[in-house]
Amino acid sequence: MAWSRSNQWLKLEVLNATETVVEFKAYFLDERLKANVHHEKSTFVKEDGEWFYVDGVFY
Repeated sequence: MAWSRSNQWLKLEVLNATETVVEFKAYFLDERLKANVHHEKSTFVKEDGEWFYVDGVFY
C-alpha cells in the first residue's frame, strides 16, 4: 500500500473487461518523477454483493 501512495497517478486505461477480469494500464510518476506504466490483468470475485480482488498477472 505504501508503494501506491508514494506515486503520482496520472491516468487509468481499461484495455478489456469482463464480469470478473479487468486488463488495464495505470500511468504514474514514481517518487523520482520517472514515468512508469503498470500493466495488469486482474481477477475479481463477487461475495455477498461486494467485489474483491483475487489476483493479477503483470506484463
